[in-house]
Amino acid sequence: MADFGILLEAMKGGSIELFGQGGDRIYNITTGARYGKYLINGKWQIPHWTDYNYLVFDQKKFEEISTAENNPFELYPEELASGATIEELASKIEMDPTGLAQGLDEFHRIAAGEVDTRCDRPAETMAAFDDGPFYAFRIMPCYQYTFGGPRRNAKAEVIGIDGSPIPHLYGAGVCGSSTLGGWPEAIIFGKAAGKNAAAEKEALPAYEVAKVESNITYTPGTENDLA
Repeated sequence: MADFGILLEAMKGGSIELFGQGGDRIYNITTGARYGKYLINGKWQIPHWTDYNYLVFDQKKFEEISTAENNPFELYPEELASGATIEELASKIEMDPTGLAQGLDEFHRIAAGEVDTRCDRPAETMAAFDDGPFYAFRIMPCYQYTFGGPRRNAKAEVIGIDGSPIPHLYGAGVCGSSTLGGWPEAIIFGKAAGKNAAAEKEALPAYEVAKVESNITYTPGTENDLA
């Protein structure tokens, strides 16, 4: 399955919708993710993903996506299916045809102005489907996160604001990570950091700490809210 992270802007609005295996609309595809959670019924939640999740769209949306840079249909051609009718399309992607037809009917009612009580998708982000052919593109959920912290390179060296490694400084674990998995981050980068930190290297020049004069005259707690 294609990674959900490959979604282009062209895939987040218009005559396109995300459906689960039973034909239910899953969530508002026009919003981004927050730590794996998506905006559902006004609340950031983890969607109930099914085994098969498809973006379903019509011919005009297919042409729009096909002309975009990094066209996902070229990257993952095996995940693209088409059908002259919704029923034919559903049969090719192992989706309940009745459920998909009902899901599309719900989509069109919301596009026409009905309040979306399932996904909170605004009607202005939706457009009615043409009368075939129809397409489906299989995707899987994913999310990336970072706990902040310093950037690091493959040697676990911490990268400074100028883009160069900071001498003798290394990092490991999820701090500074942009991928999933705390233990792999700790083990893999911990090993790299330890190996490179222990390697012989030229000593750093002595660092002179400049003397700073303080002119603080108040007593903490008497001139601020600490009192």
